[in-house]
Amino acid sequence: MATATGARWPVLLPLLLLLSFAWLARPSRASNDAVKATIGDDLGERLRRKLDESAGLKSLVYTGFNSTSSLAYNASTDFDPMGMGQLYNVTNAFIDFLHPKQAFPEGLIRFEEDGELVLADPASEWRELLTHYGALGAVAFAGLLLAALLPCVGLFFCCCRCAGRCGARSAPFDKKHDHCRKVVLSFLLIGCATVLLFGVVCAFATNEYMQEGTRELPRAAATSLRDLRTYLQATKSQIETLLKFNYDELELALNSILRASGQIVTEQLAESSHAVSLMSLNDIVAGLSPIRKDLKMMTDITRELRNNASHLEILVRKVRNNLLQTLSSCDTQQCKDLMNKYRIGEMTVKVDFDKLPDLTVNHVLNNISQLMDGNIVAEVRKGMEEFMNIQKEIQQAVNQTIPVVSASIRRAGDSLAGVSNNIVQMVDRLSMDIDKNYLPQLDYAKRHIDQYSHYR
Repeated sequence: MATATGARWPVLLPLLLLLSFAWLARPSRASNDAVKATIGDDLGERLRRKLDESAGLKSLVYTGFNSTSSLAYNASTDFDPMGMGQLYNVTNAFIDFLHPKQAFPEGLIRFEEDGELVLADPASEWRELLTHYGALGAVAFAGLLLAALLPCVGLFFCCCRCAGRCGARSAPFDKKHDHCRKVVLSFLLIGCATVLLFGVVCAFATNEYMQEGTRELPRAAATSLRDLRTYLQATKSQIETLLKFNYDELELALNSILRASGQIVTEQLAESSHAVSLMSLNDIVAGLSPIRKDLKMMTDITRELRNNASHLEILVRKVRNNLLQTLSSCDTQQCKDLMNKYRIGEMTVKVDFDKLPDLTVNHVLNNISQLMDGNIVAEVRKGMEEFMNIQKEIQQAVNQTIPVVSASIRRAGDSLAGVSNNIVQMVDRLSMDIDKNYLPQLDYAKRHIDQYSHYR
């Protein structure tokens, strides 16, 4: 019995220390709010991180689609300047220097809410117009003024010379530097003639390029329209893939995450609230009643053993006295030998029942009884039940929310599908217009260009 008690004692001491610490270390009401706030913040952060990890683990590989830049377009951006490339570059540089690349000033043209195009009042926007078109207008005015003044100046000079003025002489003769002046004026005349000839050549080349561009305009426009139709068909496929197929894949992933969210919240709540420790404490507290019964049984058995030992010692003492009296009254050698051989006078009960942990067991039993009388078992069981109820309520709330969220996701998918259908219908309508209206009109324009372009 002493061995069994010693084996139980190392288990009981940590148990009592744990229960005593749990009972005495209960937080006060003043510090409870701060603890709840800290646990709530930590739980929210853990929950967000776990949901992010769950979403990352379920990363999707969406159905792909072909890029519009990889399509086989027939239109070409090649440009043949016909030897006039430098002139065109200089012209573009000069135009860019005079006029910004934006054709209209900011705010001159705007769209109303109903989609109507509205032109701003030039009288109220004259400062912006003057700033935007001032340089180009000044150069245009200077060119027009020069074009108007040159013929008039030439006419006046000729009339002045014919009237005998402006250096005219009736009998001309060579002055001192007339020869040098003739050479300089000759070079100026040659230069002006060369510039005029270059202008004529540029005008001819530009006219030829315009003629070729006009002749090739229907074919180039038809090629561009076919490329536009190809682009629209690819765009239609991309829109259907993006707004229908990819969204369906996203919806499946979101529903999967929603179904797993209840378990994730429960796990994080259990981790943040140390539910494992609570379960262990509940198991320990549940075992207090059998331990108290065992300790009571040990106390009763120990007390009974002490009583029996005392009674046995009394009986042994009586037997020893009777034997001593009997053997003392016997004068035979056998009696003397028996007394000396077995040392009947020293016969006693040597059982150390006083070493049994009576006081220690009683102290442990009193502590356990105080804990159980303080309703710690009911409190721990109540806390465990409340925690399990919280888990059930969370799961029920998630289960009630999942259909609402799933329905919202489905409604958004239906809305996107409707938008996709509208865009697809518009693209099909544009493609049909290209085939039935625009391309035949280009054929009609080509016939008229071939018939009347040489009259230009």
